[in-house]
Amino acid sequence: FIALSGWLSEKAVQRIDVVRRFPRGITAGRMAPVSYVVRNRKKRLPSCCLELREAGRRGEAFVAVVEAGGEAIARGSVVFDRRGVFTLDRVVVATSFPFGLFVKERDLDVPGSVVVWPSIERQIRAPRPLGRVAARALSGSAAMRGAERGHYRGLRTYRSGDDPRDVHWRTSARLPEPVVREYDRESGDVYWICLDTHTVSEQAGEIAVEVAAALAAGAVARGDQFGFACRDGTVGPGNGAGQLEAVLDVLA
Repeated sequence: FIALSGWLSEKAVQRIDVVRRFPRGITAGRMAPVSYVVRNRKKRLPSCCLELREAGRRGEAFVAVVEAGGEAIARGSVVFDRRGVFTLDRVVVATSFPFGLFVKERDLDVPGSVVVWPSIERQIRAPRPLGRVAARALSGSAAMRGAERGHYRGLRTYRSGDDPRDVHWRTSARLPEPVVREYDRESGDVYWICLDTHTVSEQAGEIAVEVAAALAAGAVARGDQFGFACRDGTVGPGNGAGQLEAVLDVLA
């Protein structure tokens, strides 16, 4: 049994090819799904009970069996503790098949890279309106406060970061959740998120990056037009998921 176990586990990790697949959006500190296309180039023997992991990273994927001459997909997860652009070079393939007496491992060269975004979940307050938007807000009476936001559209459920002045109290009193007035924002109302971290400590810089990411995510959630600028790049004004991804790429 010892001899058979050693021979089978050794054969299981031989003549294996791996292709790595990561999703578009990976966030630092969170489990990121990953899949590996595993090809078995052996003509007669299957490869069974394979575990795959990125060298030096937490997390792993598993596939039960890859038939001789066939392929299968191993699905799992990987954790990247920090934001950044990471170069990946090796995938470790391991198995304890068939009796669990030995664990055989093999390093495969699978070059690639992955962009890890900063977290967007830091709790921050919504930015205050400045410039022309603020001037309109201060130039008239309370009746004009809706005009500063554009044309009235209707009511919707309250979301974190909404202006308390927009709460429709009479309707909210009849519902289980508060509702707010929603307005069409004027196309010219754009604000910029500007980030400069070259004079602060590393820890403070990372916090500033997360604050910028949270501001961008909040702007997308509210439908605000915004741009982003830092020493490493500029993203022109825009909105939507594509705008957020472009900003997170620069922040990464």
